[in-house]
Amino acid sequence: MPFDPVSYALARRALSTNALNSPPPTGLYKTFIAGTAVTVGQVVSLHADGKIYPSSPSYPNIVGVAIDLAGAGGSVRVIVLGVAQVVADGAVNTGDPLTFSPTTPGRVVSYSGHSHGVSLSTSTFITSVGADTGYSISTTGILSHTHAISTGSAVTGASVATAINRVLGVALTSAATAGQSIIALVHPSRG
Repeated sequence: MPFDPVSYALARRALSTNALNSPPPTGLYKTFIAGTAVTVGQVVSLHADGKIYPSSPSYPNIVGVAIDLAGAGGSVRVIVLGVAQVVADGAVNTGDPLTFSPTTPGRVVSYSGHSHGVSLSTSTFITSVGADTGYSISTTGILSHTHAISTGSAVTGASVATAINRVLGVALTSAATAGQSIIALVHPSRG
């Protein structure tokens, strides 16, 4: 897609109106269609319908940060690898991994990692762990999945579960409270 100086200037102005006098978003971008209203600086996720939405527990598949404003059906450029300004939904330290806010779509919070666990009752052993059996998202924004298991002996209460989340990237600046803008190194991945 050719460089559009007007859109670039508008995105720069929208993103650099804070006390940090932040640089414009830079990096690789891809153009998507918005499934709902998207604003500049929102963390966005790709949904099964092929459209982007502000990232949330309902839309967890983070692809980057919007650098355009658009309504539903509009085109939005998204930084998929690079540096962009985002809005924190709580305290964030420089260097923290970032994920989507579980309460405010399009904002970020610090990501504290994920866990894996195996629960067993007495007299139970697991002989194998199978493929994922499904995904669900908790109210805290953690994507959980479970695995099918094969067990032996007198089996009661054997389960295997893990919790993973989507990571936007890393905070390059910090925020003390919700609503503050920070600069993020954008490189979406799974945590």
